[in-house]
Amino acid sequence: MKNCTVMIKSSRNKKMKLSKGWKTAGFLLIAFCGFFNSCSLQQKKAALLSAATEIDQLKQQVSELQYKVDQKDRELSKMRDVEKELGALIVQSYYKEDYASLFVYAGTFIKLFPESKNLDLYRSYYFSAVSELSDQKRLNDEIDVNDETGVWKVVQFGAGKPYLSTKERLAGTVNSTTQQDELAYMELMIFSESNIAFSLVDGDGATVLNGTKSKPELWEVTIKDGAGKLHTFKANCTNDRVQLTSGVSKQVNTYFQSGGYIQFTFKKNRSADNTVYRFNLQSAAFYTNGLRKLTSTVK
Repeated sequence: MKNCTVMIKSSRNKKMKLSKGWKTAGFLLIAFCGFFNSCSLQQKKAALLSAATEIDQLKQQVSELQYKVDQKDRELSKMRDVEKELGALIVQSYYKEDYASLFVYAGTFIKLFPESKNLDLYRSYYFSAVSELSDQKRLNDEIDVNDETGVWKVVQFGAGKPYLSTKERLAGTVNSTTQQDELAYMELMIFSESNIAFSLVDGDGATVLNGTKSKPELWEVTIKDGAGKLHTFKANCTNDRVQLTSGVSKQVNTYFQSGGYIQFTFKKNRSADNTVYRFNLQSAAFYTNGLRKLTSTVK
């Protein structure tokens, strides 16, 4: 009996120990699973955060690409507007037989829009302008052999040096904050190929220039030559005329020699009322003859 009792107790102790061992293992397993799940959750959170960051970066890239696309669309739209407006100017010049403007507009179109469907048409207009301008230049060269001086005359300037000018002062307009297309006049004063000046006069005949040597007025002079090209220069007024430098005078002299329709614009630098004078010389033909007569007079 004692042996049985001992065996029973021993068996119970073993069961109790076994039960305690399973419980311990269970707790360890639960703890391990909890730790594993906790690690898995952290990894998921990190992966989601990384994905969100990448999505934000992609959104930023898409936004930047969309801005560039929109910018290109705006540029293309502007180019289409320029192409349309330039085409209209070409057609207008062609039908008005304004070959100097046609030469400039069509030449510009060919350079800017080589893929245009109107390229061949406008190229033909360009070559017709070149042909017409060449014919006009040849005709002027032939006429220059004579003594005809056209609009030009030599003016005896009192006791001063004679100069070449037009037979009539050039009538034009003046615009400012207080004036709207009011009458003004300009007198060309060409003393030599390297000495050219301009005298500006208002509608009442009073000079509008008041510069002095101590306080010279600075003017901006823009000339559109017979070929339609614009040239802008700086000039000083120290008395009653806008005086070009020797180098600029020589350049302007070549524009007159080329003949054609010439336009002049004068702007006073830092003018509070934004005053602008504009004048046109319908034709500079026979300028070479007039300059030759001036040279002979001076001698």
